[in-house]
Amino acid sequence: MTLFSALACMIRPINAVIWVFLYANLLWALRHHRRIITTIGIQVVFVAYASFSWSLDVRANTASKRAFSIAFLFTVDSYYYGKLTLTPLNFLRTNFSSVSLFYGTNAWHYYLTQAVPILCTTALPFTIHGIWSTFISKSLHDTALRTMLKTIVWVIGIYSLAGHKEWRFIHPILPLLHIFAAKSLVDLTSKPPRPSDESRKGRHQNKQSLSGTGISRTFIHSWLGLPDIPNKFLLFLLLSLPVSMYIVLLYCSAPISVLSYIRSIPKQELGHSTVGYLMPCHSTPGHSYLHRKELANGGMWALGCEPPLQYVSLVG
Repeated sequence: MTLFSALACMIRPINAVIWVFLYANLLWALRHHRRIITTIGIQVVFVAYASFSWSLDVRANTASKRAFSIAFLFTVDSYYYGKLTLTPLNFLRTNFSSVSLFYGTNAWHYYLTQAVPILCTTALPFTIHGIWSTFISKSLHDTALRTMLKTIVWVIGIYSLAGHKEWRFIHPILPLLHIFAAKSLVDLTSKPPRPSDESRKGRHQNKQSLSGTGISRTFIHSWLGLPDIPNKFLLFLLLSLPVSMYIVLLYCSAPISVLSYIRSIPKQELGHSTVGYLMPCHSTPGHSYLHRKELANGGMWALGCEPPLQYVSLVG
């Protein structure tokens, strides 16, 4: 777990918001188990050693290796930028400054009223029901679910403190939201039948029902290997499928199709031409997808939306 959490934070440092809470919750739950805490501490030290001290003499102690690694990083960054620079510190100071407000501000309840509905779509009612049933549950079997619920509350609470908000920021907690939706579907499906219903059924229960729940099996249940989900719930969940297919296959495919066309243009036809995108910023993946030397060094340009970093006080 330590290795994967470290990799997640390396890819996107803001993921530390999630892992700080999870590790704090884990250490609190294991506060009386020193051996396990020691094991986790060893893993953390090992990951730190592998991440920051891979290039140093193994005979040096861990503290000196970390210090040397940071000094090495500081030296390389300062040489590249031509001034005293520590990139990780600049990253934190920039992202915690007001520069993000350049892209707009949102109400404090944005994640609750807009972002979560966007992420969950038709699974939202089931997600809310699963969260509520977990919140009021007193069962010890729901301990893991309560930890997930606390994580969701923590992440949304922390991100809500920022003025600039985007639904993609809380995308990492989407699997947790889906787990609560799945719990809701299972709970709603596995409710025991009323005594009156059992007396009417008797011994002549429909052989085409699922697991004794009275739910007709459809080809979708068999094809997708779904549990005993009622047809009306399944139909409601699938309502978002046509929209999703349109967005993925048609709407979002346009920028990739344009770049594929440009990449297929023969070199002699491209000549000394330049390519410009009169579209909102970040509309195409750019050179990370194109890989054309002929369009490098200004041969391809797009409308920019760079933040006013000159107004941000960086460490220099």
